Amino acid sequence: MLDAAAHGRTEARLGRASRVLKGGVGYATFRPNSGSTTSGSGFGLIAGAGYDVRIGRNVSLTPVGNFLFGDDGHVTGGGLTVPQSVKHSVIELGLGITFH
Repeated sequence: MLDAAAHGRTEARLGRASRVLKGGVGYATFRPNSGSTTSGSGFGLIAGAGYDVRIGRNVSLTPVGNFLFGDDGHVTGGGLTVPQSVKHSVIELGLGITFH
């Protein structure tokens, strides 16, 4: 199990009532909570967009898509350093529903 924390994360949402764009920059650290000395830290980015689609007088659907990228840097632990930087990318798709 991992214990993660974000530091100094900022996120901006721009757009009109029916369209949303978002972006952000973050910094995170991680380490297992099992007592291991393994750890890593680094920066990440997020970008996303969504759009409200009214399907009824009082109901809207909001399809959204987000892209997240993180670079946890070189993972260290037990006196060893992993030679490759640990990176991850996530594509997230979702659908929200709003009752007005």
